[in-house]
Parts: sequence; C-alpha cells; structure tokens
Amino acid sequence: MKRIFIIVVLILVGLFAAGIAIFYIKNRPVLAFACPQCFGFHAIADGAYSNEPSSPRVPEVLSNLHAARSHVQHFFRRPVPKPTLLICTTERCYRHAEGKGGVAKALSWSTRILLVSPRGSNATIISHELTHIEFRNILGITAYAQVPSWFDEGLAVYVSNDLRYLKPPGTKDRCLVSGHDALPDTNPMWWQTLNRGNGARAYALAACRVASWAEAHGGDGALLSAIEQLKNGQPFNSVFDAR
Repeated sequence: MKRIFIIVVLILVGLFAAGIAIFYIKNRPVLAFACPQCFGFHAIADGAYSNEPSSPRVPEVLSNLHAARSHVQHFFRRPVPKPTLLICTTERCYRHAEGKGGVAKALSWSTRILLVSPRGSNATIISHELTHIEFRNILGITAYAQVPSWFDEGLAVYVSNDLRYLKPPGTKDRCLVSGHDALPDTNPMWWQTLNRGNGARAYALAACRVASWAEAHGGDGALLSAIEQLKNGQPFNSVFDAR
C-alpha cells in the first residue's frame, strides 16, 4: 500500500511539473509580468521595465508609448489604462520573454501587459497593441472571446493607421489588397498564418475589411457603436457583415 501511495504521489508531482512547464512555454509574458526581474528586466519608471535601463532606446520607447496612448484614447474617446510595459532592447531578451519565436514585433497580453521588441518600439506598433488591450478591456472576457481574430487584428491596424497595410486616413478606399480569402478566426490560427509567412496579406485583408465596413456605415463612430453592441452581448455576425 505504501509503495502504491508513493507511486501516486510521484505521478501527481510529475503531472504538476509538466503543467508548470506547459504554462511556462505558453504564458511567458504573464510570468515576465509577475516577475520582471526573473526575465532580466529592471524598473525604469512606474510600470515600465527594460533589460537595459541605460539604453538610449528607453526614453524613445516611453515617448512613443505616450504618443500611442494619446492616439488610441482619441479613437476610443475614453482614457486608456497604462499597461505594464516590458521593453526589450535586444532580440534575445524579446524571444526569451515572448516565447512565440519572435515573429511578431510586439505582444500584448490580457489588459495589462505590453512587451515590445527592438523592431516594435515605434508609436504605430505600440498603438496597435494598445488597441488590442483597450478592445479587450471594453468587451470583457466573454464578449471578446466571441470576436474572430481577423477582426481584432484588422481593428488594431485600422486604429493605428499602419501604412504598411492601409492607405492613409482620408483616402476613400483605404485597401491596399483585396480578396475573399478566409481569414483566421482564432488566435492559434492567426499565429499559424504569421509563422507560415502570410502575415502581411492577412493583416492587410483584415484591415481592409474593417476599413471598408467603417466607410460603408459611417466611420469611426459606427465602429464604436458596433463595439458597444458587442460589449452588450450582440453576436458578432449580427453586428458586422464585413465578410
């Protein structure tokens, strides 16, 4: 009986260790947020950390964060909470904390974490990630889970005015690409698209569909009204007909 008990305990310990390992692999930004020092980050300002506090990049990123928050607040017409900012000045730091291979230039997690790489520290990309954060914050967990990933990404491109994927604001047709490609509905499917090297077209198509819907329905105000409907529990397909 004692031997069986020991075996059961060992199995449970093994399962617990495996669970910790899986959580580490899939949720590194959460762990970096919980313990910045464990990932080599040092405090540089209230809620901001960097792996190299004395790097000349740090003041520039903080300035870009300020500009991005102002931009996103202007779109959503409400204050945007300041997330915990993790600034990586090297790719090694970013890949260690991100845990997804470094394909994306920056990563937001939940409504509280923003991790930026040396390639993702400009105001446009930070605005993109802050849009994700604020969109999740407005909708809440349940409503946000019903929104397809392509719309979430398209909205972030639209709000950030990323000219890699959209024509400038004020252009009647802002689409840089067109097509009826099926776009990823889930986050894992979106990451698969990025890892296959098809991210640029996916971002551009998603942004085109959001921009086209906004143009057809009254602009930014219509988008905000639709987001409010999603927040109140309306099904996505009954609010948006962008496909």
